Amino acid sequence: MSFGQTAGEKVLHGKISADSAYISGINVLNLVNEKTTVTNSDGEFFILAKANYYVEKK
Repeated sequence: MSFGQTAGEKVLHGKISADSAYISGINVLNLVNEKTTVTNSDGEFFILAKANYYVEKK
């Protein structure tokens, strides 16, 4: 996995948890820098973010 970091951004590791068994392939969008990623089979994802960024799952 490769990310082009900009000043102050760090790779955020997150995990989606849901009652559904379908947590793989969920799109995660950083609304500030417009970077996207997709969850893996365990619901985990990595995305570039700064402090106070808001990350939303869709």
